[in-house]
Amino acid sequence: MPRPQCLDDVIGHNNVKEYIVNSIMSGTLPHFIIFSGNTGSGKTTLARIIACLLQRKKIKNESDRNVLYLHKEKNLRKFNIEEINASDKNGIDDVRNIISKNRIMPFPPSISRVIIMDEAHQLTTPAQNALLTELEDIPYFLYYIFCTSQPNKLIAAIRRRAYEIELSGLSLEDQRVLIARYINTDEVLRDEVIRYVSENNISSPGLIVQVIDKKLGGFELLDIEGLNDSSKEFLRAVAIGNWSICAKFKIDKNETFMYRNILISYLNKVMLSDTNLKKAYKVAKAIEEIKKINEDSDFYKAVCIACTYMIERSVIP
Repeated sequence: MPRPQCLDDVIGHNNVKEYIVNSIMSGTLPHFIIFSGNTGSGKTTLARIIACLLQRKKIKNESDRNVLYLHKEKNLRKFNIEEINASDKNGIDDVRNIISKNRIMPFPPSISRVIIMDEAHQLTTPAQNALLTELEDIPYFLYYIFCTSQPNKLIAAIRRRAYEIELSGLSLEDQRVLIARYINTDEVLRDEVIRYVSENNISSPGLIVQVIDKKLGGFELLDIEGLNDSSKEFLRAVAIGNWSICAKFKIDKNETFMYRNILISYLNKVMLSDTNLKKAYKVAKAIEEIKKINEDSDFYKAVCIACTYMIERSVIP
């Protein structure tokens, strides 16, 4: 399913959308923005939409503000918009190359140069330090937009120079609106997806769309009750910190997010059943690690770290 192409397509994040429109109309949009949030929360989608809006001539008439909400641009390549994945280009030489290219004024039809840095937390510390001077005095035609699920890995000096926007999950009402957008005739199917999303604590729009894709594609949705014995053994192994069993459990790449969400749901139940605060805290830390799993991260690395927290939990009296 395609990403939203304009602000009006984006469900939820109403305050963020209003801020973007107001800032662009008044010419006060910060030249360095950090979008943070869980996987699938809409960080890159909003970054691309902003990059397109920055190629428009300014709209100052209040009656025309809907133009900004409805503006779509199918061909990003004709503009000076560069999207970089920091999991591939994260070194000091990569950053210096980016800086050197962006000293040049944008070429028509571009009005602005925009650098979108996906997975920005993957930038090495030397690379982040190399950006400091650049981010201190950004040319009027240049904008940097960082997208990250782990803003704590960005150095403090970088974050001080940015306007940070944290994207939260969708409300229950917005989740239903999103699901109904794609499943608007089959009420039984729609209710099944709503139930699954609720039971597995999935609130990021991107992950909800993945669930819808799977269901519309004829795949069964994984849940704890429907898991086979080896999958259930894997969940129990994580809960007691048995890494040797976890390491032997194999999943397909396209099942990563499903198992991530099931594991979060399972550990949440473990945490809520703990009457010992210190033990519950260790489970909460394990859940934090599992939530970091995204398309560029190592599923088993996160599970391994979660297991260490669960082992620490087991020795608490």
